Amino acid sequence: MQLEELLKTRQGHVRQVTVDVPVHTAIRIMSEHKIGSLMVVQPDGEIYGIITERDCLHVVAEHPDKLKTMTVSEIASTDLVVAELHDDLRYVMNVMREKNCRHVPIVDSGKLKGMISIRDVALGRLDEARTELKFLRSYINGPGA
Repeated sequence: MQLEELLKTRQGHVRQVTVDVPVHTAIRIMSEHKIGSLMVVQPDGEIYGIITERDCLHVVAEHPDKLKTMTVSEIASTDLVVAELHDDLRYVMNVMREKNCRHVPIVDSGKLKGMISIRDVALGRLDEARTELKFLRSYINGPGA
């Protein structure tokens, strides 16, 4: 399964904030939308990085007094693992495991098209396995069985 197919099954759009947004605002956005990450973009929309609930947790633990003044650009991960629409789900799953990342932005011609989480990947692989099992059972049992 290619990521383009997986993205079609997902609802919603990628939540994003600009580099100048305070961390406390990013936390509120993630909480309101029940999501674990936000894309961080430049004012022109170019991808800058990603901020996750873990990034925010570290700020809360280490710099609680700076939540309202620290911006997301100060804590965002900028060395991103990025996938493309035509990438295979298995390939992306392996990259996510190797790089230990839980969220991956999906781009097409440099433009952000979506985001997947490790949960999305697991569910996509489960769907693939179910489909394969169905065809194998049909093959073993013969047509019409």
